[in-house]
Amino acid sequence: MAESDSQIREERVCTIWQRMLEAVLGVCLLVGLVLMLRYSPSAHPRNIEKTNLQKTDLQKNELQKDDLQRQVLQLGHQVQQLEQEQAMPALVLHRYRNSICFIYGVYRVGFPGRQPEFRARISGTGFVVSDGLLATNRHVAEPWYEDTESAALIRRGATPRLEKLLAFFPGLPTPVNITPAVLSAQGDLAVLRISPLHIEDAKAVHEIRPLPLAADMAVHTGRPLFPADVAAALAQTPEPRVLVTTPVHLRALVASNVSFPPIGVVVSATAPLEGQLAARVEAQLDTTLLEMFGSTETCVIATRLTASEEAWHLYPGVRVSPQADCARVEAPWFDAPTELQDVVELLPGERMLLKGRNVDMIEVAGKRASLSDLTRRLLAVPGVLDGIVFQPDAPAGGGSQGVRRVAALAVAPGLAPEQVAERLSQSIDPAFVPRPLVLVSQLPRNELGKLERERLLAALHSAP
Repeated sequence: MAESDSQIREERVCTIWQRMLEAVLGVCLLVGLVLMLRYSPSAHPRNIEKTNLQKTDLQKNELQKDDLQRQVLQLGHQVQQLEQEQAMPALVLHRYRNSICFIYGVYRVGFPGRQPEFRARISGTGFVVSDGLLATNRHVAEPWYEDTESAALIRRGATPRLEKLLAFFPGLPTPVNITPAVLSAQGDLAVLRISPLHIEDAKAVHEIRPLPLAADMAVHTGRPLFPADVAAALAQTPEPRVLVTTPVHLRALVASNVSFPPIGVVVSATAPLEGQLAARVEAQLDTTLLEMFGSTETCVIATRLTASEEAWHLYPGVRVSPQADCARVEAPWFDAPTELQDVVELLPGERMLLKGRNVDMIEVAGKRASLSDLTRRLLAVPGVLDGIVFQPDAPAGGGSQGVRRVAALAVAPGLAPEQVAERLSQSIDPAFVPRPLVLVSQLPRNELGKLERERLLAALHSAP
């Protein structure tokens, strides 16, 4: 009995210790779990926030990387497109040069039954826009358009009439007749119909490729004169832009404070352009300047990049031979060789130098010089905006022992005649320094921008 009670007590004690041990272990586990939850990095709110921020930063970096890649691809596409646009003017000039023609004509205005009041020659440029159709300016197709002298005669009952209108294409040996088809009522634009004189030319005319005017090209129909007007016309024209102008207008453009839109190529013609002015044009307008050389009889036969070279590059097939009193020009599309009153020097590589014109070669005190070369040197004088050197008529009675000196008119604001003469004497022989040298506000150009001898002499004699 006593042994049985002892065993029962031992069992109770073991059971109590077992339960106490289980309770202690349970408490320890609970405390450990709480501590683990409290100090676990993944469970800490700040660490959770930090992890979320890291994930967000990674996502942002991925987005920025993708966006940067898209920008690089877009920039590469824009650079490629810009390169294509910059190359477009040269491509058009090369591919469609045979589509551009020189237009020459004669017109008169007079009264019925009487001699014409006047006859005049006109010239211009046109280009094929469709099979048998040519685009040009209205004042070329209708020369009396906006001509004040013709308008005055027409109001008195005179009748204007075209005597001839011809187009000279580089690829055709003979000129072709052209007749007005459509004249614009709002702008200086006209469309002419091409009428070849020979059957052989008819086939060649139909093979001329029209300029791609229906593609990414447009021709401005206005006639801007002042720099601001030129800038506005260029802004209205889509890129790449080609500005066709003259040295007179280029001097006005670079002397102005007008901002111009991007210009792909500037083409200068009608008069010699000095290298310094060409360099200023390229620098200020951030463009390339191409100068063309030709004549009424030959059309364009050579070009040069005047800002960087003095020599002219002859067109393929053009041959120039210096003669005693002229330069002989031959080309496969000429009916016969043409003589130009130019003094040239041939260079290797189908190039040539212009030394002046025979018609403006003068002799003073046994020395010879070219008036055009003297004019070029006058225009190169710093501060001279425009000018011309010419030789007045010999004085009556053969004064000054028959020596005919040269004179000059110059536009040089802020300078005195003595200053201009002193600067000019540094580049020419003293015998050819103009005396007199008259400063004027502007040269007496006619409506076409030409300097007629009568106007030059009148301006010279009216000077104080």
